[in-house]
Amino acid sequence: MFSLIYLGDWVSYYLAILNGVDPTPVRVIDYLKNELSKV
Repeated sequence: MFSLIYLGDWVSYYLAILNGVDPTPVRVIDYLKNELSKV
């Protein structure tokens, strides 16, 4: 089960690179960090 999640993660990473998209920024995580820092 976890191997499929791991494989899917790598597939999405490489597809982003092939499509010219930077896969590193995650807006939802950045938003969550901002909101948690306000508390």
